Amino acid sequence: KSHATAYALIAYQTAWLKSHYPSEFLAENMNTEMNDINRIVTLINEATDQEVIVDAPNINISFSEFRALSNNKISFGLSAIKNVGTKASESIVEYRESNSIYNTIFDLCKINLGAVNRRAIESLIQAGACDDLKGNRAEQFDIIDTALKFGQQFIREKKSLQENLFSDDDSSIISEPKLSNLEKWPKRDSLIREKEMLGFYLSGNPLDDYSEDLNELNNINLINPPNKFPEKIKVGGIITGVNKRFDKKNRQWAIIDL
Repeated sequence: KSHATAYALIAYQTAWLKSHYPSEFLAENMNTEMNDINRIVTLINEATDQEVIVDAPNINISFSEFRALSNNKISFGLSAIKNVGTKASESIVEYRESNSIYNTIFDLCKINLGAVNRRAIESLIQAGACDDLKGNRAEQFDIIDTALKFGQQFIREKKSLQENLFSDDDSSIISEPKLSNLEKWPKRDSLIREKEMLGFYLSGNPLDDYSEDLNELNNINLINPPNKFPEKIKVGGIITGVNKRFDKKNRQWAIIDL
């Protein structure tokens, strides 16, 4: 009985929080599941069901952790992006709050490169966290090497001018290189990269172009499945994983993620 009472109290408290403070409740749940992308996806879907928007990651808005911005909006945690981590994301937020918003990919390279390295910058671009900056994702990604060299030189120059009375203006230290003029990545490529960094599609879905065909050919809705299934089920989608198995008679079969 003592256990039942304790669990009942916790259930009541969490239900009350989930009802009255849905954004805060879900954001903190996402933070506790930061290392399990499948749980993050489940919680984001739950947020959608509760009409709570989870914004795409943005280095000018997001924090290291998931954070409630209002009663129906959550800011995506930068440290949940693959290869970014807590140290880099905290450095990004700290630099932003101490200076100003980021305008170009070169601004991102003015941070201590020990904290924000090449892999982190690549991941941020592919996840869409740098979409506010000058240039498209392809242009930003193409110039990473140049941006890193710029950052190293910028930091050296700034250190050498520390005692200079007129060295407060960063723009006077070294001029930024120009971005390459490249076309955007195709939508499908962009979404594939985004999914690799986030674990799911956030800004769109590769199946959007085939929605009419899927609606016509599918005979059940997997989001709201019927009480009674047809004898033969027809569904369409993207195969994201195949796990091959063998039965006792050495016949091959497979579990497929759709």
